[in-house]
Amino acid sequence: DAYMGSAKVTVTPSEVYNLYAGYDYMSGEQFPIAINGGLGIIFHDKARGFSTLFGSHHEFYGAMDFFYLDSYVHNFSPGLQNLYVGGNVSPITGLKINAAYHFYAIAADLQIHTEKLNKALGHEMELNVGYTFEKFATVSAGYTFMRGTETMQTLQNLTDNRRLHWGWVMLSVKPTLFSTLWQDKKR
Repeated sequence: DAYMGSAKVTVTPSEVYNLYAGYDYMSGEQFPIAINGGLGIIFHDKARGFSTLFGSHHEFYGAMDFFYLDSYVHNFSPGLQNLYVGGNVSPITGLKINAAYHFYAIAADLQIHTEKLNKALGHEMELNVGYTFEKFATVSAGYTFMRGTETMQTLQNLTDNRRLHWGWVMLSVKPTLFSTLWQDKKR
């Protein structure tokens, strides 16, 4: 009884840039959280927490890979809501810049004893830049900042520091070692 819904709209006003916005919803199941951060035990006769079968996580749910990388304790899943906006710009040939903002929330109600937790998980901002300087070589860099909430801290068993930073630099070299042209010869 788990389900997922996703919608994305992209607007391309010119060849130089585009803007996009979207929303992902993955169902979740309710479970209590003990005061020390452990999860309570509730028997569910059906799985209600959606789990992606194959890993494509930061393609869809932000670069930090916090969601659906692995299961929560006892395979419970509170679900995920991902509201995002972003844009791509290519001001000169070979240069591509992407900026995006994500707002994350859980789908199910969670509670610590009788107190319900806020569904908001946090905010994530991403900036990626790539430059192709040869037809087979690209240099890329990215930076992501995430600010989590107390709910995320409880679910992920994080420390009090909920400001997370991640940066990367990558060189991609894809040379053509050989190529073949196949032709259909008519007799």
